[in-house]
Amino acid sequence: MTLRERALAILGFRVLPTTVVVGLTYLVIFVATLVYQEIPFAPSAETTRKAGVSFEDAWADLQVIATFPHPFNSRQNEVVQKHILTRLEAIASSHSGVEVEFDNQTAATYVHTYGAAVAGHYEATNILARINGTQPELDSVLISAHYDSVSTAPGATDDGMGVVTAIALVDYFSRNQPTRTLIFNINNGEEDGLWGARIFMEHPWSKLPTTFLNLEGAGAGGRPMLFRASSAAVTKAFRHVARPHGSSLTSDSFALGVVKSGTDFSIYSDAGMEGLDLAFYSRRSLYHTKDDSVPALGGKASLWTMLEASLATVKSLSSNEGTITGGGSPIYVDFLGHFMLVATQTTFFVVNLVLLIVGPIAVLALLFVYSRLGELQRLTKGWVRYPAALLINMVSTFGLAFMIVKLNPNVAYASTYIVLLSLLSVSYLSLYLPLRLAQHWKPVHQPKSTGLLSVYWLSWIFLVVSEVLLNGPGMGGLFFATFLNSMSLLAVLLDFAQSLYVPRSTRVIRSRAIEHQAGEAEAVESEEVTEVTPLLGEGTNGVSAEKETGEDNQPVLWVVQLLALATTNGILMMQAALLVLFALGQTVVDGNSPVPIYFGVAVCAILLFVPIAPFIHKIHHNVAVAVLLLLVISVPYVLLASSFSESAPLKVYFQQTVDLDTGANLVHINSLPGYATRDIIPDLPSARGKNVTCGASEKRAWNLLDCSWSGYEPSVAPGSPDEWLRMSASRLSPGTGRIVIHGANTHACRIYFDRPISSFRLEGDSQALTTSVKLARLWSRSWNPKFDAVVKWTGGGKLTGRAACGWAEQGQAIPALQEIISFLPSWARVTKLDDGLVEVSKSFKI
Repeated sequence: MTLRERALAILGFRVLPTTVVVGLTYLVIFVATLVYQEIPFAPSAETTRKAGVSFEDAWADLQVIATFPHPFNSRQNEVVQKHILTRLEAIASSHSGVEVEFDNQTAATYVHTYGAAVAGHYEATNILARINGTQPELDSVLISAHYDSVSTAPGATDDGMGVVTAIALVDYFSRNQPTRTLIFNINNGEEDGLWGARIFMEHPWSKLPTTFLNLEGAGAGGRPMLFRASSAAVTKAFRHVARPHGSSLTSDSFALGVVKSGTDFSIYSDAGMEGLDLAFYSRRSLYHTKDDSVPALGGKASLWTMLEASLATVKSLSSNEGTITGGGSPIYVDFLGHFMLVATQTTFFVVNLVLLIVGPIAVLALLFVYSRLGELQRLTKGWVRYPAALLINMVSTFGLAFMIVKLNPNVAYASTYIVLLSLLSVSYLSLYLPLRLAQHWKPVHQPKSTGLLSVYWLSWIFLVVSEVLLNGPGMGGLFFATFLNSMSLLAVLLDFAQSLYVPRSTRVIRSRAIEHQAGEAEAVESEEVTEVTPLLGEGTNGVSAEKETGEDNQPVLWVVQLLALATTNGILMMQAALLVLFALGQTVVDGNSPVPIYFGVAVCAILLFVPIAPFIHKIHHNVAVAVLLLLVISVPYVLLASSFSESAPLKVYFQQTVDLDTGANLVHINSLPGYATRDIIPDLPSARGKNVTCGASEKRAWNLLDCSWSGYEPSVAPGSPDEWLRMSASRLSPGTGRIVIHGANTHACRIYFDRPISSFRLEGDSQALTTSVKLARLWSRSWNPKFDAVVKWTGGGKLTGRAACGWAEQGQAIPALQEIISFLPSWARVTKLDDGLVEVSKSFKI
């Protein structure tokens, strides 16, 4: 064997080299993305010392804050409030230029959207801090987190880690004075309607900042990511994070309503500030349950990732003396956490437009040159197999996704990686088999070149779609179309450059041999097993298949083409697939459709392998055999496996309602159809022998069933239920009435109207709200509140409705809740159905 033959055996475009290069490339992509999905180790003492933060203090604060559930409407909320105030006041007393304020004066009544238009009254209990900058004339930066939890969770992630991060930042910048003034809003009442952020906008300090960082938890631990960003200028601050994590896909998901959680980001953004939403997102099934706790975090790594990222971001924002706002809507994505690409949507639009115009011109010019050389037919022969293979690929992959949606839509909860494996397996096989069989039965002479052209035109169509969505609704989540199109254009140009080195005499000989070879079958499959086996066998006139196709004798450059197409695209697609699974995979119980989950992963699986279509006929068939084995194992599993587990549990929504008019005391459970009636309610002693009524959920998601029965009596306040809620309703004039509510041992009451009212005014308000609403949500900072409201309605007649108050404190006061917690299966967790774990109501007629 000559030296050239040895080199071609190693570097030529042949079976063994291609299989090894493709296999190693995708192995590296899979391992790198899966490893990055996991959170890093907790920091060493040396690491935190160099960072200049007291990480152990932050961890100790988290243990205090997340000991018990502490919703706004609870005594434990005041314990947490006192701890935060004590910590901040101690920092302020040791450093000049730091102000701490407990806002217990601001109050407001206004209309907001909470599913529908709602009248809301809220009285602030926010904890504010201010660190004066060296250049106070510059616009300030706001850092926000909320210290209330839901009534069914200790709130370690939502939002304990955000709060202790904010405290640590106050401590750091009190010792390292920033250029810009920093404002901290550690607010209360976020969980029940973003009230803490809303009421902050009434405070004078809210006029100072133009940028903000919101710290939030929409999951339970894991790695925080940049969920949303207002502008490219602000987003660039996040590039200074040591391990950045974020994607514009999540911003699009919020805009489209795929992600249904709300955060304070919306309040500040609507007020005209530009900022960032840094939030935890994985392990959604533990969100708002007892497992959003410090022990369930599994260590200190999650807290460190948020603290490290927040510190770097605020450093960048607060030290910048130039413009830190503007720049247009951002497109951003990280690459395995090593760096983050940030650009404006305008920049991507221009780049896409250039690619859409210049790319086709260049490719068509190359095809014209091929035509003049008499090579066009050879180059384009067999092109139809690539779109046909893509169609088969799409039908197969989306078909499996559809089967999962129909047969086992919740399997992504407990079997996340198996779902990914099954969709990746079917995508690879449904692309490999058509192209491999086509080349076996009807070989063409330049399948790689033809395939590169096909991938280019496919990516061009994909880029057109991306450009339309970017220019219209401003969706930047399809940024990967830009990378795919540019890399496929590069691969085509490299292929043409290589073909120029083939002597014309060789092309003539090859062309004549091709005419003799047309229609002949490929050699037996077993001949593929060596890297030097010809693709077509011996041709006429002594011209071998290797000389006819010219592919086997192509050294090195094919590796460059393959890596250009596979690496960047592969990383982006795997990151996107994991993001979809971990951010959305456990949201079906929240009301999300399973379709975006499985179809989203299917799209990623398709696009992951399409770029290697030009090379796939050179991959050894044993790879397909191995993938087929994985498919045979994984598909039955994802279609039949149990959906929930102890580490990925089903959420069961709880509330108890007491009707003072009828005396009805009902325990409500909202859950997915079948689970509550089959696996939960039959095991509850209080429900045994009772009439259990089930119907569509009115308070939660469209896909949940509400089941209720008469349960244990609650004791949330002294005395009888008639003393917990006292209400009077009187007519003042035609179309005008007065409703007075007294609640015992609570902060929160409501008024439900059976018809829209046109005006609402609480006693003490300077003017009435005049927007049509059917619900008023009333929050007082004081216990045992009194709400005195004057309402108006149009159309004459009587106004009817219900007044209600709610209680959110867990414990022996709500035995029905304790019973459910005790008897739930290990694969289920209880969470709140509404603001109040117990709601007592009384009807009125005016």
